[in-house]
Amino acid sequence: MGARIFLRANGKDSLFRIYLNRLIRATHGDSLLLCSGYISDIPSMQQDIADSIKIGCAPSGTVTLLAGKFAQSTSDEFGVDWEARFNKFASFLKQELSPTGIDLKVMVAPNRNWHAKIALKVNGTNPVIALLGSSNLTGPAYLTGIKAWNYESDTLLWDEDITGSGILPSTASSDDVELDMIVRPGSNRTEKSEMNKIYKMIMGLPLENLTDDNK
Repeated sequence: MGARIFLRANGKDSLFRIYLNRLIRATHGDSLLLCSGYISDIPSMQQDIADSIKIGCAPSGTVTLLAGKFAQSTSDEFGVDWEARFNKFASFLKQELSPTGIDLKVMVAPNRNWHAKIALKVNGTNPVIALLGSSNLTGPAYLTGIKAWNYESDTLLWDEDITGSGILPSTASSDDVELDMIVRPGSNRTEKSEMNKIYKMIMGLPLENLTDDNK
């Protein structure tokens, strides 16, 4: 089993975007389970994902789209109607995939309270690659070069018996917060070294004490 953990700590790039699309495009597996608490109808994100699905799930795979954390009212406290955005995203995928032979299933949790962020590339009924997050399919997690971003941490897992050890290769330097849990000959990266890096990065942030005065 291979694993990689990454932490978004700036708005310059999104490893979530990179690895999500690599997972979808991977030739190991024919179907995709894509789950998110919130999904935005961002044109560039929609097109990226649709294009990746056309490569990774063709010619006859299945895409199961599952969301979302929908507010009880028509919009949340910020005036965002997340159910409407999810429906627009689903409609875009349906239009893009309809001529391809790829089947799209759009699902919601029984109480419309789904909040897990999970992407699985599936071979038949066997998951091959997984991306588990804190990252939703929204601008602050997916887009690059942005000011409005969130600290996000995601974990990539893959079955090396199927994919081999070279799946989704990383170009990260040893200083980057990225974990390759398969410690190969010559590697100076271990689970311990990467956990230490994540801890030091978080504790080194300009965090603020929450007091009774500013609650």
